[in-house]
Amino acid sequence: MEMLPKIRRMRLRDGTTLREVAKRTGLSRNTVRSWLRWPEVVEPKCPPHKSARKRDAWAKVLGAMAGDRPPLGQARTARRQRDRPGGPEEIEPEGWRAQFEHNLRYVHLATRIVAPLMVKQGGGSIGNISSIAGPRHLGNDLAAYAAAKAGLQQFSRVTAVRYARRRCA
Repeated sequence: MEMLPKIRRMRLRDGTTLREVAKRTGLSRNTVRSWLRWPEVVEPKCPPHKSARKRDAWAKVLGAMAGDRPPLGQARTARRQRDRPGGPEEIEPEGWRAQFEHNLRYVHLATRIVAPLMVKQGGGSIGNISSIAGPRHLGNDLAAYAAAKAGLQQFSRVTAVRYARRRCA
């Protein structure tokens, strides 16, 4: 359904308040008010994109990243392995691998895709979220988690230094 007839129906026929119409449609109240005020207003139409967009270059890779997630049962097992506390001698190799997979793999893949695009467009920023557990001991035995977060912080530093000359960090 077109947006303008929908707005007019909600406001004029159903008696919905301006605020509620704006909330339901995601438009501002001023936009709704102006669309209702002038009957000759035609809803703006955006032409479809015919040229390739930036996201088209890496949409396939992102789809592959989402597609190689384990099935639900295996994901739960991996999550239990990953989130299990323990020191170096208690943690299983699968838990160690799962922690690094969860915290570092997708950051590497996304950076690998986005960094060349940022260089090509002349600049940009990548923000990685980490934890204080990387550089400090928090009192818990979370060896794999802390190592993965420290790895993420160092990966971010190395990437920033590498791309700093090209105005990308």
